[in-house]
Amino acid sequence: MKYNIKLPNRFARRWLIETPLKIFRMSVDLLKMLDNQISFTYNIKLLFVPLFGLSSLNGRIVSFFTRVFMIFLGSIPMFLASLLCIAAPIIWLYIPILILQKYSVLYTILYFLILYIIFVLKNLNTPDKKILQIKSQEDKIKTFRPQVRYILESGKGSSRILMEKLLAEKDIQYLMQKAELGEREVAEKFIKISDAKEIDLDSIVQESFSYAQENKSRYVEIEHLFLTAVEHVPNIDTILSVFNSRFEIIKKTAFWIVEEREKLSKVYFWQDDFVSPPPGGIGKGMLGRVTPQLDKVSVDITKQVRMGNVEDIVGREKR
Repeated sequence: MKYNIKLPNRFARRWLIETPLKIFRMSVDLLKMLDNQISFTYNIKLLFVPLFGLSSLNGRIVSFFTRVFMIFLGSIPMFLASLLCIAAPIIWLYIPILILQKYSVLYTILYFLILYIIFVLKNLNTPDKKILQIKSQEDKIKTFRPQVRYILESGKGSSRILMEKLLAEKDIQYLMQKAELGEREVAEKFIKISDAKEIDLDSIVQESFSYAQENKSRYVEIEHLFLTAVEHVPNIDTILSVFNSRFEIIKKTAFWIVEEREKLSKVYFWQDDFVSPPPGGIGKGMLGRVTPQLDKVSVDITKQVRMGNVEDIVGREKR
């Protein structure tokens, strides 16, 4: 099947267990983002650390009272946001009860039906499992995107048919263009040279899964299956050398495309793989450092001189 249509029992688990947990996680992420902006917890931890590197006595006094004032102001939104974290999953579970009380059973059924349709459409091309969840060889195929799995299975075990189907996909055509192999004769050469003999599907699954693991991807994408198919083409390095290319270029291009796509899955707080922004507030000044990221990979020479840790400097005379 080209698409993965989730059954109602899967939807029931999603609505009753997974969605409330996700709403709670989203609320916690929002709480962290709020904390990041107002630096509530960092102001408590760094209460006696001067702001923006103001290490003089006046700077320390001003910084202390500024942090105390910001802690007081920040406690209100942090308290309200904490209540939201607790209340949001409960509200989600209470919505159908509210609809039932306010309207009727028919509207409640309609509510669940709309949610189920959205759930199905959203997950049409989502595998059953992520790569990090796999513990056995048999489950690796479950990490393939449904469309990718469909292409693999419709290849009928033939390397040539599989290559034809892959090269007909827009994602692979885009990959070939980025690898500067977009000419039609390259695709025709790949198909012509590919063996017509049967291929071992288990080994194809294993190799594609390994590429996805190396790429640190959530799922096995069509680019990973294509890399495996290309690698099985006889004398592939010789063929690619004619076009002034090599397999490693195709591999790096495929990995880059997948990495860019994966980044888009971590941008917004409602996404499962959302990554919280670095702490410290606006300008990161609440951490007591002006350039915290630069401090991680370098040494502040000016600060070292001010502290007396640097004795001799070329071109400077001691007076």
